[in-house]
Amino acid sequence: MMSDYKGEALHTDPNFQLGGLLEPSPKDEGFQAIQQVTGWTRRGSTVTFRCRTSRDEEAQIILQVCAPDLLRLRLVPPGESLERGSLMLVRETFPRAAFTVRETPDRVTVQTSRLRVELAKDPWELSIRDARGRVICRENRSDTNLRGTPRVRFLGYARDASGQVARVHEAFFLAPDECLYGFGEKFTPMDKRGQRIDCWNFNTWGTTNERAYKNVPFFMSSKGYGVFINSSRRSIYDLGTAGSSVSTAIEVRDSRLDLFFLYGPSLKQVLRGYTDLTGRPPVPPKWSFGLWMSRYGYRTRQELEKVGEELRKRDIPCDVLHLDPYWMRENQYADLVWDEQAFPKPAEMIGGLRAKGFRLCLWLQPWIPQTSEVYAEGERGGYFARRADGLVYLYAPTIPRTPVPCGIVDFSNPEAARWYQGKIRRLAEAGVSAFKTDFGEAIPEDAHFHNGLTGKDMHNLYPILYNRTFYEVFEALGGDRVVWSRSAFAGSQRYPVHWGGDPFCSFTDLALALWAGLSIGMSGFPFWSHDIGGFEGKPTPEVYVRWAQFGLLSSHSRCHGTTPREPWEYGDRAVRIFRRYAKLRYRLLPYLYACAHEAARSGIPVMRAMVLEFQDDPLTHGLDLQYMLGPSLLVAPVYDGTTRRSIYLPRGTWTDFWSDRTYQGPSAIEYPAPLEVLPLLVRDDCIIPLGPEMPFVGERPTDPLTLEVYLTSTARCTVEDGDATTRVTAVRRPGVTLITIVGPERTYIITPHRTKTPRRVSVNSRPLPRRADKKAFDHNPQGWWRDPRGRVQVKVRGSGELRVRLLD
Repeated sequence: MMSDYKGEALHTDPNFQLGGLLEPSPKDEGFQAIQQVTGWTRRGSTVTFRCRTSRDEEAQIILQVCAPDLLRLRLVPPGESLERGSLMLVRETFPRAAFTVRETPDRVTVQTSRLRVELAKDPWELSIRDARGRVICRENRSDTNLRGTPRVRFLGYARDASGQVARVHEAFFLAPDECLYGFGEKFTPMDKRGQRIDCWNFNTWGTTNERAYKNVPFFMSSKGYGVFINSSRRSIYDLGTAGSSVSTAIEVRDSRLDLFFLYGPSLKQVLRGYTDLTGRPPVPPKWSFGLWMSRYGYRTRQELEKVGEELRKRDIPCDVLHLDPYWMRENQYADLVWDEQAFPKPAEMIGGLRAKGFRLCLWLQPWIPQTSEVYAEGERGGYFARRADGLVYLYAPTIPRTPVPCGIVDFSNPEAARWYQGKIRRLAEAGVSAFKTDFGEAIPEDAHFHNGLTGKDMHNLYPILYNRTFYEVFEALGGDRVVWSRSAFAGSQRYPVHWGGDPFCSFTDLALALWAGLSIGMSGFPFWSHDIGGFEGKPTPEVYVRWAQFGLLSSHSRCHGTTPREPWEYGDRAVRIFRRYAKLRYRLLPYLYACAHEAARSGIPVMRAMVLEFQDDPLTHGLDLQYMLGPSLLVAPVYDGTTRRSIYLPRGTWTDFWSDRTYQGPSAIEYPAPLEVLPLLVRDDCIIPLGPEMPFVGERPTDPLTLEVYLTSTARCTVEDGDATTRVTAVRRPGVTLITIVGPERTYIITPHRTKTPRRVSVNSRPLPRRADKKAFDHNPQGWWRDPRGRVQVKVRGSGELRVRLLD
């Protein structure tokens, strides 16, 4: 395959100079709505409706009952194909679900055990009710002005000037009290009502608007349903904006509509259903939950090794050091070839870092520069995306700053993927543990790929193939590796971890990062991170510290930016505070890792919007500047320069993690938060497992395991630790607290909060001695004591079932 580069033909990133809002959709002079049902047939799990449009064409609507709470609705215009594979879905076949179909003169009703679909035949209008008859969702054909002119486009399609179907449409009623969540990593308020969403991946050049690196054509409603558009084409959502306050209007720039409807009724159930369709991630390696230290970028081996030495000397735990582009030769980004002048003997360097507890992550992007010998390999093999004339499609990425013509690796070509994987495998076998898979958002619409698709389809799909390529290598090597990815689409959650791109170094951008993290968590991505301190510029010490507190209590934690992000660059006070929260993170690893296992099973994110845990409290529905870390810890980052934080507490008892002060919800509190303090509260009836302090993950066994018990009635927790699982149950009854531990041989330290000094403590019916002070408590294998603050601690050692009883 030949290439042809001339300056005027070089494709550059269109997002680099594009400013302002996206262009509005073209006027649809040829739009036609589905108007009338002329007949229907049932076959297996599908009901196919023959329909006439408002322009008297005949189209098909296919309703498939995938499960009692999962429906698939497909609009197939005349001349269009029904079947089309999807990289987004992990399942497209479903066990047969029982349902009935009943027809009356004016409607057809499809009934499952959980849903009732009612279809008005003329004019077409679909509504979905739950088993009690309550309307969950309905199309909104009544959204017109006083003269009957539609304000939104109902279910239908539009042809372009050539007569081809170019867009399909749908519109749902939006209730006055309804909130909408999802759509990927959007840097806008979590409730997307009142916003216009464009599901089209962008290199955002900042993180202060609706544009996103990670778009997901899925949303959930506070009314208990979710909608997933199974198309990789650009889709646009008008969610109750000035066009209409009572409609969710959907436009998909595709030739057919393929829509999944998921019923909850809780948001957690909807999220589980969506990730059943599009997949869930494996549990990332435990070391990936440690701290990652990075900047743009370390330029020599000596500089990198010096950072590692400084972290250990200053007693700051860390697991991963990262190299941005400069590990490769100048202007050869990213041909995956070491610059051995700047980083001599890379295998020796990697081994030396590993011996000190550091793993190495390498940056790359999916473009191969034409000036590299690796490009010649790819050109000979036909491994790059092509132009319509068959020549290599040359693209100019934004790294380096001076455009260098590059080939776009065509991961849809199995041979190209294997070629690229060979290079990744050599790096992984040399000890590289992670790859930062940057970019991937700028696939040109007119590029052609091996799988027969153009960039119109591949633009959003490309990140799935890009990151899948790495995970296939990781699986072959036994796992224990991970990507750190910026671009994504529906289904990309199967290949964690993802991070939030390039914010400025400001308090405002800290808050916007929080919005983005909650939104992507509501879109099926359980593992997510962000650049501590912000990316562009240098943060003030206050911004750095507040961002570090937030970042060290996120799913994953990485310091990164265009200027140094090591804490000692921000003064001694910043170092002290950073160290405190980094050590807290490492102690929380048993809790975080348990959350990770739950996420892999259910799709529920580690970092959770308040509404996910407290959906029955309407005051949480728009609450997006605080969050739950897992099910039990409420985190309220300070996102301005103040030293107080307003926090909303849902119903129940909440305990200040730092002081043990209790609060009763529902209530709003003003929390004193000097720079050293991140507001952190613990939910009642929970157990927080803590490990020992360590400089890196796995430096020592999780022994002792500390169990912080916050108890009114019953609490449970599970600790996953390699091949061992520990299960803990705590029950409080009048006069007695019983804590049952089933797990491997180790020491367990139990701290029952809000507990009076017990009369007697026993383990498996044997009395435990009371120790006089902390020194005696620490130096004996078992016993209990009461510290000067009034907190009781119990220490036991053993395996199997340990029944610890505290008598009041």
